Amino acid sequence: MENILGKRTVIRILSVLLNNPLRKFSELELIVKSKVGKGAGAHAINELFSLNMIDIEKAGRTKIISLNIINPITFAAKQLFDQYKFLSLPENRISAILLFK
Repeated sequence: MENILGKRTVIRILSVLLNNPLRKFSELELIVKSKVGKGAGAHAINELFSLNMIDIEKAGRTKIISLNIINPITFAAKQLFDQYKFLSLPENRISAILLFK
């Protein structure tokens, strides 16, 4: 996963956002939920914003961050995360899912 998306910090932040695609987070809340450091988290948020994968609104001094769900890159990342989750399941669960689809 890191080979495709880059830094682990970006992956953690993106994971939180993809698990809650319609929710808006404050910058600090997103960093805490992602379990990353403030400096690295802020840098990763700016990186995702430059790729247009997130939207940032200002509410006073606070940044409000949400997932840009209409971006094709975000859609592809969601598919990649779903595939990664699926492949990390135990083999018996994967075969049950595939057999009873």
